[in-house]
Amino acid sequence: MIVGVFLRYFKTYSGTNYIPLSSGSNFCGLVGNNGIGKSSILESFDSFFNGKIWNTNTGFKKASTNTASPHIVPVFMIKKNELPEKYHEAASWLTQLSLQFDERSIGSPLTPTTRPSVITFIEHLKKISRNNIIDDFFIIPLGCDSNGTVNLSILNCKLLVEIISPPADFIENNRLKNTPLITYFQELFEFLKIDYEYIYIPKDIDPETFTKLETSEIQKLMGESLENIIKQKIPNQTISKINTELNGFISEIEKELQIYSYRTSGDRQQNLKRRDVYNLIIDAFFRIRKLNKRDGANWIEISSLSSGEKQRAIIDIVQGFLTNHRENGDKLLIGIDEPECSLHMSACFEQFENLYQTSKNCRQLLFTTHWYGYLPTVEDGCTTSIIRESLTHHFDLYDLAGYREEIKRKAKDPREKIPYDIRLKSTNDLIQSIISSTLSDNPYNWLICEGSTEKLYLGYYLKDLVATKKLRIVPVGGAKEVKKIFQLLEASHDDLKKDIKGKVYLLSDTDREILSYQVNNIEKIKCKRIINDPTTNSTLLVDSHSVKVSPPTEIENCLNGHVFSETLKTFFEDHDYLKELVDGKDLDNDMISYFSMDLRPGESKTLDHFFDTDGVKYEFAKRYIYIDELFNSEDYRNPPPPTWIEEIKNFFL
Repeated sequence: MIVGVFLRYFKTYSGTNYIPLSSGSNFCGLVGNNGIGKSSILESFDSFFNGKIWNTNTGFKKASTNTASPHIVPVFMIKKNELPEKYHEAASWLTQLSLQFDERSIGSPLTPTTRPSVITFIEHLKKISRNNIIDDFFIIPLGCDSNGTVNLSILNCKLLVEIISPPADFIENNRLKNTPLITYFQELFEFLKIDYEYIYIPKDIDPETFTKLETSEIQKLMGESLENIIKQKIPNQTISKINTELNGFISEIEKELQIYSYRTSGDRQQNLKRRDVYNLIIDAFFRIRKLNKRDGANWIEISSLSSGEKQRAIIDIVQGFLTNHRENGDKLLIGIDEPECSLHMSACFEQFENLYQTSKNCRQLLFTTHWYGYLPTVEDGCTTSIIRESLTHHFDLYDLAGYREEIKRKAKDPREKIPYDIRLKSTNDLIQSIISSTLSDNPYNWLICEGSTEKLYLGYYLKDLVATKKLRIVPVGGAKEVKKIFQLLEASHDDLKKDIKGKVYLLSDTDREILSYQVNNIEKIKCKRIINDPTTNSTLLVDSHSVKVSPPTEIENCLNGHVFSETLKTFFEDHDYLKELVDGKDLDNDMISYFSMDLRPGESKTLDHFFDTDGVKYEFAKRYIYIDELFNSEDYRNPPPPTWIEEIKNFFL
């Protein structure tokens, strides 16, 4: 996949810009205002992979002749076992360059125009390293300039020279000259361009033309050309027989006309070639056919559909071919410009759900959009936000698994530039997504929780509902956000309660500083807190305004006790102080973790300190799930899910 790209003087972008696109997910969105450069990124890949004309920025045309050429340099992330061994040396150099690159790597002081790209690239590689087992991958920044010459953008620098140790005459100003660049990386560059296929679907595309079977885009989606399809249906023997029969007919005419004959130029008489037959079949059979949509017993040509229906048809065709026809989409990249264009708000949710499903059948799906409702609705993905101040672009990459938490964290940093649209529309479009999706005949259900750790546990225990009841589990970044969403849903409820078919459950922890707010009894919208009850040794789900406010309860206090203690033991090597929490205790029971551990106040502080360590909660959740699955698969323990989980599950059944 492509995790990022360096663009220099391409369309909207002047100077050198680095745009992060993914931290490992293949569902990648681009958001920002009109004219800010979202489509330019997708278009640049069309120029890079498909040879389309470069749309050079006007600033380059006015620049001096010494200005570096426009370039497109994608940053590929490829599993090492998927790259042929002959390219490993070059790929290893570029991987080492990417992972070791820092502000000193250039070999000279950073300029105000270069610094943003350098910093963005460094921070992006840190995020990629956190999110992936980086030793399994090659990171390959490799592209070309507008003349087609191999280019590494700002990464052709002093650090690269140190890694490769080339002869002195290969180096100029701490950089490799063009000739050694070609020597070292041309073969890998050509392989990547050929190995990956890219389909670009711009916003203004003609759906009728795009969906014809003879277009290159549709044939890429199918994974085979019409010529190959026809070849399978009409073998060479058939063409030979046609030539034999036709030549026999010409011979008969020659006998009848005696001194006259129908001949081609030259002594050697030309027969029908395979390509001639294929072209005739494409012209006479395929080009006269247009995509139609079934409407009851009738068929409607795509040209007669509404603008919104045409837009949906494009995504349906893409998904249909990838799912049911193409054998393998592992090397296919798709770029779609504003897939929600012309769609009604109620149809946007389903459109992006289709996009997400499509992304599972290709290597990477990139899209631009002005509709932010998809942000909380996908289980795994990334979004790049683009903003511009004066002539400078700023790029922020968000992981959708916990983007609200990331925005909340960045908002506290005065140096961060949080885009207005993400802060505002991410809430508004979420509410619209929830409401519109619960009104449909085949409704979605929603479970709103505080953070990404809660989502892991809830997603594991409720995975059957995710698959069968269209349940979406969304972390929103804290109890205050849960409260805000509930109140917005409650305000909309009275007008829509007769039509709501889906259900919404909002779940919070019981914090030491309790956030209490009135919750009215609504049949299909519930807002609850988890709290442990010492009188029953169980976890209760209580209304947010309940007088039960003690003890403070987080989701880690409400798990299966035996699985919890076994998970805790996996951290002993790095946190040996945890041993004192389990030594001498019989934890082989199915009580809730809070009651099973039975910690003294000092021990509780020790455990709290452990969970407050950066990254521990998320890692603990992953190990807990692994151990619980292990116990269930071995069929000797089968630890039951907590009863409060069953209560939530029953609400959606």
